[in-house]
Amino acid sequence: MKTPRISVLMPAYNAQEYIGVAIESILNQTFSDFEFIIINDGSTDNTPKIIDQYAKKDKRIKFVNHKKNRGLISVLNEGFDLARGEYIARMDSDDISLPTRFEKQIKYMDTHQQCGVLGTWFQCFGNANDIVRHPKRIKLLNILVGQFVGHPTVMLRKSVIDKYGFRYDMNYKHAEDYELWSRMVLVTEIHNLPEILLNYRWIDTNISVIHANTQQMVANRIKNNILACLSSDTDVQHAITHIMATPHKKLYKKGTLRQINVDDSQILSELNKFETFSYMPNSGNLGDMLIASATMDWFDINKLKWTRTKPNEYPKNFVYGGGGAWIKNYISGMTRVMDIMQHAEHIVILPSSFNDVPELIKILDERFVVFCRDKKSYDYMVKQKTEAKIILDHDMALRMTRIPKSPKMLGKYFGKSLRLWYKQKTLPKTVNLLRQDSEALGKHITDFDLSECFGWFGPYSSRRAIDFAARTMLRFVKKFDIIHTDRLHVAIAGILTRKIVFMHDNSYGKLSSVYENSLEQIPNVYFENKENIKG
Repeated sequence: MKTPRISVLMPAYNAQEYIGVAIESILNQTFSDFEFIIINDGSTDNTPKIIDQYAKKDKRIKFVNHKKNRGLISVLNEGFDLARGEYIARMDSDDISLPTRFEKQIKYMDTHQQCGVLGTWFQCFGNANDIVRHPKRIKLLNILVGQFVGHPTVMLRKSVIDKYGFRYDMNYKHAEDYELWSRMVLVTEIHNLPEILLNYRWIDTNISVIHANTQQMVANRIKNNILACLSSDTDVQHAITHIMATPHKKLYKKGTLRQINVDDSQILSELNKFETFSYMPNSGNLGDMLIASATMDWFDINKLKWTRTKPNEYPKNFVYGGGGAWIKNYISGMTRVMDIMQHAEHIVILPSSFNDVPELIKILDERFVVFCRDKKSYDYMVKQKTEAKIILDHDMALRMTRIPKSPKMLGKYFGKSLRLWYKQKTLPKTVNLLRQDSEALGKHITDFDLSECFGWFGPYSSRRAIDFAARTMLRFVKKFDIIHTDRLHVAIAGILTRKIVFMHDNSYGKLSSVYENSLEQIPNVYFENKENIKG
């Protein structure tokens, strides 16, 4: 008998309402070289009759019918034993696989031999309509914070399953997949295709709904196992050495920063069109000054001809500083900036986030080149159908290559600097630097809100003041080992100084979108849902 490329494994229990649609979504796949193992686990409704009807029509279906219920974990392990394919694809009896799911997954697995587990993004429907986007590459710390793969989306490499004898553990009921990934990640790579290839039915009978408390308790046991691995000297250490940063004292010397590989070609192409231009930084906190300092240094490194915008000046070629100013919360403070834009002949807005800003949209025309630092903002701007040129790029702070020199600013900032130094001494090495303003997502415990500690810097602040603010931010975050933050530029400062950074979203999804666009592939940088915040 010819060995199929894929063994599809689908347990079923009292699924008569939805199982027909689920089966058809597999039988209608564009990739057809598979066996379809359907195991009825003692259903008391018409589920076995429905399965049998399909099995009689399609010889790819291998129908296993149990009269008594054995439980999901037992059935899954039985499916592993029965599978003959090169790959095992999971499927639930109430979900819908999109037609090209197997075609795209097997193509990826065939070309990424190091990948042993491949999930996909998925769309919830029913009582929820969220899109679940797990990171493209899953590491041990991702699993620790609850990021892995959607169980019904996975395709597993059978050779890895067989080599290590992997099976679901009966001791971790309702979180058996989570526990399996926590072991598999130590010996193989776990990836996610960044594409929606499954529709996940969210109903009141989902395990994650009716067994939520038990699931959380079991998940906590698994996390404790992971933490034990992270702190041990056993043979799992080799699998996590790439996760844990080298001690910060060795990484942060002689003003060096992590170099982020950012393509500058699009911004340089636009700015080189100007013989000279006038630049205005975004006014704001320490994070905004990190952008401004990095931007001005980048101008100089690339030998651009530029000046700072002066009060009451209306420059011909105007470049605005980028950041998070273009959202509903802050647009009322942009009157002066938009007044300059209305008078300028050419305007470039450096990489920014955009969300619900009709006031800006009204003035956008062919004079504008607008850079977006995340796909969510880019999609929003494109949908407005203005005459402006819209380009997807990366935050300017990621272009910072060196720590600003230490300007003598103690006269103005001596008191605040001293308080910050004392505060730093009291904070733990694993620190929550979470925001407390209108962008905060939920009520979280924070150790300190770094970005607000020096107050506000204006668009005409001196370069010495801007560099001082950026240097202060970098010198502060370098003292910690692990940073949890929902402030983008606290995260970027941590990335530049090679810390382990856990990012949490803000109220309008800025951090998750920037993470997906620019930060996901950087070592030691992870994105967490709000529920995972420490404390």
